Amino acid sequence: MTFESVMGPYICSLAVVRGLHRGHHLIVREGPTKDYVVRATLTEGSRVYICDGFREWYGIVFSTPQTPCGDQQLRGLNNRAASRCRSGWVRREWLDILTG
Repeated sequence: MTFESVMGPYICSLAVVRGLHRGHHLIVREGPTKDYVVRATLTEGSRVYICDGFREWYGIVFSTPQTPCGDQQLRGLNNRAASRCRSGWVRREWLDILTG
């Protein structure tokens, strides 16, 4: 049995970064606390996929210009495309869930 046969071809929920002050970025960390190293930053309006959660943190996957991970679809992330995505953790309050 494969992951896709259990979960279907689409996983994770599409979300958008919202509420940042002008000129600020959302910090993406390696793990779900401020003690983890910064992996990347995202700007207001960036779309990400929420794939995990821990307390006030979401585990996300996202595209960058250097690492696109497929079309952003409302039904979720195609799990075949997920291996091309970057990943990390962000605080929940900065994401609005669009689907899922």
